Amino acid sequence: MKLLAYNIDDLKKLDSCLEQFRFECPEKASAILCMVITSLNQPQELAAMTAHIKKVLPEVQVCGNTTSCEISNARIQHHSHEICFYVFESSSVELCFYDGHKEDLAMAASAVVERAKADEPAAVG
Repeated sequence: MKLLAYNIDDLKKLDSCLEQFRFECPEKASAILCMVITSLNQPQELAAMTAHIKKVLPEVQVCGNTTSCEISNARIQHHSHEICFYVFESSSVELCFYDGHKEDLAMAASAVVERAKADEPAAVG
């Protein structure tokens, strides 16, 4: 697994971030997970940002969270966006979301464990 992380302070810089990722991304990737960590608390802008990532990089699974600040290179950042790409060489990525307000968390956790047990491990060691 290789982690490529970028910190941008303006959504106008998203395209250059995605272009940099394309340049740095290993050619052999079995799966890519993009995690967006941001202090932006505006659902419409977040939806537009993640949809744009998915449009430019359709093979990428996108998830994320909001926070009061971001940690980038051991520095605290405020009002920025951390875009982290996890590039896997021989694993798969499957995102599952559970709404803790609508679902019993113990049942959701059991479902995750059952799904994980059903898959073959990528490595044993």
